[in-house]
Amino acid sequence: AGYEPEQQIAFTGVVTHFQWTNPHVYIEMDALGEDGEIRHWLIECANPGILNRVGWRWNMIEVGD
Repeated sequence: AGYEPEQQIAFTGVVTHFQWTNPHVYIEMDALGEDGEIRHWLIECANPGILNRVGWRWNMIEVGD
């Protein structure tokens, strides 16, 4: 599998790109790693229809957040 659903991580960073499109919504972020280096993260989310049903909206996240 390309991901491990049982392993969750948490980090704080800055949104560098947000794409609300089918078939997946993408969030790109830069966050400080444990080693002090900036790490770039690409987060693949569910599709917009599913996210809408759980309360997400296309205008909830902006670059710089």
